[in-house]
Amino acid sequence: TRWVAQRTIIISPFLRRTLRKVCLTAQTSQLHTALRNIAQNGTLSLEELEVNCTREVGFLLAPLHQAIISQGNLRRLRIYSLDNVVALAYTAKELPCLTYFDVGKLSSAPGSPSEHEDHEDTSEGYFHSLISLRVSGSPAGVSKFMETIASKGMTEVLVEIEVPWIAMEPMQPDTLLALHTFKATLIDLKVKILGDFTWSHLEPILDLHELQKFSLNYTNSTISPQLNDARLLQMTRAWPRLTSLDLINRSNTPTITLLGLGYIASNSPNLRVLSVGFDGSPQVDPSYLPADDPPPNHNTMEFVDVLWSKYDPGDELRIATSFFRRWWPHARIMASDMTEEEAKRWEKASTASRTA
Repeated sequence: TRWVAQRTIIISPFLRRTLRKVCLTAQTSQLHTALRNIAQNGTLSLEELEVNCTREVGFLLAPLHQAIISQGNLRRLRIYSLDNVVALAYTAKELPCLTYFDVGKLSSAPGSPSEHEDHEDTSEGYFHSLISLRVSGSPAGVSKFMETIASKGMTEVLVEIEVPWIAMEPMQPDTLLALHTFKATLIDLKVKILGDFTWSHLEPILDLHELQKFSLNYTNSTISPQLNDARLLQMTRAWPRLTSLDLINRSNTPTITLLGLGYIASNSPNLRVLSVGFDGSPQVDPSYLPADDPPPNHNTMEFVDVLWSKYDPGDELRIATSFFRRWWPHARIMASDMTEEEAKRWEKASTASRTA
């Protein structure tokens, strides 16, 4: 039921009517033959197709388009290339059963393909059956593509956005505004940004009030001072249904303090998983203590990952006992991105705090 071709050519005998999944990873010349065989096979009914182009995709536009539209039962589609695939992305716009689409990389840089311009009118509702979307590319390329996706008919949407830094195409305040198309149904959002951006670029996501899971993965040091306790308060108030929150700061400069974690404890009653780096040094906020009453998520929190938190060496037990155990007595505490020694100290503190 599954056929994977790596640097080889699929020939017709392998394309049987029972085949449901095909993964292609090959040079473009080899892909041309494989795609042509898929398009010309009259009995094939694929449910999943994955195409990984190792070189430019220019002359694959026609055979890939024919291969995709020949498979009316496709439910999952992944298209990836080192080249811009923006023109290819729109070949799947009217597949009636497509629920998952993973496409990258998209770009609107000068000189990129413009064949998609004929498909910008979304009045007919393109990609109307999508439940899960993963899209990567330049800021404008990603934004433009999301704007063509109609929300009618969508019951659940997962969006993972990976916006690579491109020197000639910076982030814009409205880059993520296209997510509002999915406002009524979007419950799981992952944003990964490589490059320069500020809090203003993230503000549109505060209007996604149905979010239950949010993950932000970034390396930029400019945003780090802006992603502070006050911003965390905004997030928790905007998304009262959160069950999972990951703020993965690769720049290792946490500006969220224990006060910010207190906001999470107070405003996220359904939260079960938390990953966040924070500044837990005593001098940051020595007077702050949790309220005497247990927070709404007192019994729901299951897992806390402290990532690259900042604190005095050996202070893990104080933080675990005075804060985490008073807030979330049943949660497992770990440090996934620290040194092995630090991770062991947190594991020990997590265990000791249960009986402290």
